Amino acid sequence: MENAEEKETIVLMGFSSIFQSRIGSHLADQLEVPFYDLNEEVEKLLQRLPPDQVNEIGWDEINTVEKTVLADLITKKGAVIAANSDLVDDEESFNILKYSDTAIIYLHGRFTETVAKFIASQLFSSEKIEQWVTDIFQILWQVRDQEYRSIADLMVEIDGKEPEQVAREIAEFITMEVGEDDLF
Repeated sequence: MENAEEKETIVLMGFSSIFQSRIGSHLADQLEVPFYDLNEEVEKLLQRLPPDQVNEIGWDEINTVEKTVLADLITKKGAVIAANSDLVDDEESFNILKYSDTAIIYLHGRFTETVAKFIASQLFSSEKIEQWVTDIFQILWQVRDQEYRSIADLMVEIDGKEPEQVAREIAEFITMEVGEDDLF
C-alpha cells in the first residue's frame, strides 16, 4: 500500500447536514490515511487562545482563522478533509480549494424541503416564516450546488445511503486499478 504522503489529499464538500465528517472518517479508515474535520481543527486553534481573546473574536476573524486552517490542511498529503458547506461562499476560500492540488469530492444530495422545514420549525413558530426559511434554503442549495459542481473532481450521490456505504463507494473508486485500455 502507498504511504499517506504518496496519496492524494481528498476534500469532501457538500451542503450542511449530509454527514461529511462521518463519511470522511469512514473513508480515511478505509484508505488508512489521516482524517481532519475543518470545524474541529478551527475549534482546536481557537481553544489555544487566551479566553479573553476568544471572547473578542468576531466572524471576520473566525473566517480568517478558517482560511488559514484550510490552507494548512490541504497541504497534508494523503489526508481526508471534511470541509464546511459555506466555504464556497467566500471567494478566497473558494479559490484556495479551486487552485489546490487536492481531489475535491462533492457529496451530492437532493434538496429536501423536509430538512429546511424541520430547521425552520425548530427556530420559528409561524408557518409563514417557516415557508420563507424553506424558500431561502432552496435558493442557497441551488447556488451552492452550482459552486460545488464547478470545483468538484468527482460527484457522489448520497441520497438513501448510509455514510459507511458512501465512504466504501468512494474508497472503491479511488483504489480501483484502471489500465490504459480501460481509458480508451
